[in-house]
Amino acid sequence: MITFSQTPLFTENCGTPTGTVLISAYTGWQNNSTLTFSGTADLRTTTASTGYTGASGNGNVFITNIVGRNLTIGSINTINYVNLALSVGVFKSTTASNGSELKIEVSEDGVTYTVLTYTLPTGTGTAKWHLVNPTGTIPSTANLRIRFRNTSTTPQFRIDDIKLVGDYVEPLPVELMFFNGKTIDNQIQLQWSTASESNNESFTVEKLINEKWNPTIVAS
Repeated sequence: MITFSQTPLFTENCGTPTGTVLISAYTGWQNNSTLTFSGTADLRTTTASTGYTGASGNGNVFITNIVGRNLTIGSINTINYVNLALSVGVFKSTTASNGSELKIEVSEDGVTYTVLTYTLPTGTGTAKWHLVNPTGTIPSTANLRIRFRNTSTTPQFRIDDIKLVGDYVEPLPVELMFFNGKTIDNQIQLQWSTASESNNESFTVEKLINEKWNPTIVAS
């Protein structure tokens, strides 16, 4: 098994919309050909992202102060990735909000969502853009959904520069179902079965004789 650390799965800078555009009508996503974008929020170029490392400016998703207003990103394939981590630029319109009104959620089936945890600073000068790194478990699945959802009628939010990374794990070429051994007439009989094999020609079985391993090639 080979693991490659912090491989980007995708980054999304929201492109450059021409004025206010509904998510359902927008085709300028950075990942428009590979991911799906849905929801009731819209895209704008006003209040462009700034003030954090990697802020791309230009377009961003505007999530107004209506309960349920949201953006959902789907068709994210995270199979063979572990230690998945999300980062996103978030703008809040009020100094009192700590970001708890904007839920950042993940789902494997688009029905049951799990909330990730993050906190924005409050007080004077905090109604601006912030880069957040939500914590929580992001599942390995063929169709991950990430949802940004307002649950309040007070603050408004904007999001930009969404990035998902993880450690890629090279899958093993053989998926083993079982491996059994037993003694028959002073001989060792080995039995095994595989669920799948990729680029595998044969198996090599080794036995220890006088502290030395002796390999025997067994055809698949």
